[in-house]
Amino acid sequence: MGECTVLKAYRKLYKIKAQEMAELLGITLPTYCNKENGKATFTILEAKTIANKFNKTIDEIFFNDNVILE
Repeated sequence: MGECTVLKAYRKLYKIKAQEMAELLGITLPTYCNKENGKATFTILEAKTIANKFNKTIDEIFFNDNVILE
């Protein structure tokens, strides 16, 4: 499972819309979708913001092939 799939899984688990994530990161929805789908990369600051949102580490979101949904 790739990094974007893990991120999408957590986002859906917590019932967070892509638009909300885009707003959290201060980017447009199309830009967020491109990043989540692996067509562009997240900055380290964006990755940290996302990890904090889900109370996970950057590794758990972006470098883990196994999703443990709690």
